[in-house]
Amino acid sequence: MFRLIFSLILLSCIACSEIDRDNLLDPGNPSSTRENTILVEAFINTSSNIPAQITYNKEALNALEELKNIYKDRIIVCEYHWNTTNPVYLDPLSLNNSASVYDTYIDAQEKEEERVKGVPDIFINGALNRVQGASSAQNVVNRAKVFAGNILDKMADYTLEADIVNQGNNINITYRIARLGNQTSDEMRLRILTTYNSGETGANTVNIIELPIIISQISAGKFKEDKIEIDSTGKQTDRVVLILLDQTASSVLCVLEKEI
Repeated sequence: MFRLIFSLILLSCIACSEIDRDNLLDPGNPSSTRENTILVEAFINTSSNIPAQITYNKEALNALEELKNIYKDRIIVCEYHWNTTNPVYLDPLSLNNSASVYDTYIDAQEKEEERVKGVPDIFINGALNRVQGASSAQNVVNRAKVFAGNILDKMADYTLEADIVNQGNNINITYRIARLGNQTSDEMRLRILTTYNSGETGANTVNIIELPIIISQISAGKFKEDKIEIDSTGKQTDRVVLILLDQTASSVLCVLEKEI
């Protein structure tokens, strides 16, 4: 559908170059816009060695489900399992690349005292909207709603589309990124990951994280298309998430989630 839309746009530009286009969904329109989507990235630890009375991570998981109930199709949740510095609490669902994503967000904190690591740690559309700790699920929800409201009040400057084919041990993805508005983008990064429902340890557990793809500048009203193949051997994959980030990979510009 996305490819068809752009083909029609191209044809209309050739046939009607002097006609003003006022469709706000047309990337070629300088005033084109898209609604923003909330991306919640939670770093948690569900090690079986955590004492039963320590429920912070469970409270965080409960809060994420509540946020999904509130924002429905306007929110995407990703749960990264992360090993803390305490070797007692090894999480079997932890990935090496989870630590890399977490470190990027921690390094982006403006003050040294804000670069404290620990779980649960939740980021909303990037590093600077942070909810750390979870005394209760409701406390997390209340704090997250402040950031979420601000995000939804703004329009997106980019749009993402993807065609995804699951071939068993490989996932083939063709993605398209469009620059909306009237300004050329800076260089960007694209992070692609997969999630699945791991039950009590998270309904949106990240189990594949690809290294960030460098996306060069995109002129206003233009789009870029490319392909990637992900090795998913031995992995249960329910969804693919594409996250477009700024050049520092710390601020989310656009996000797309597709079931597979």
